[in-house]
Amino acid sequence: GDYDLEYLLEDAEYIDDFYTSAGIVFEDIDSLDVALDFYTKSVEINPNDAFNVEKVGDIFLKKEKYDTAIEYYKKALSNYNLDEYVIFLFSDEPDEPYTFYIYDSDAPC
Repeated sequence: GDYDLEYLLEDAEYIDDFYTSAGIVFEDIDSLDVALDFYTKSVEINPNDAFNVEKVGDIFLKKEKYDTAIEYYKKALSNYNLDEYVIFLFSDEPDEPYTFYIYDSDAPC
């Protein structure tokens, strides 16, 4: 019979991971609008997952929507345990937009 994919996906335990993985694939081929749709769906399902919120910010940064990107980065930061992470926000040039990096403090940078 016919299967309602959306119903099956909503019932899955790790469905937000599915949407994140799909977003990564589309981001890698520069299909930013489709990637944004997948990341946004993942954030709707699990709004406390800082990685997914950060990925939404990454898409807005690539789309040069800097104010929106910063808002998502702030949301992502609020979801990270800052005792465990080192955050870098820098630009190579004074007039260039900032680049946002988060590293596990135990990992080599």
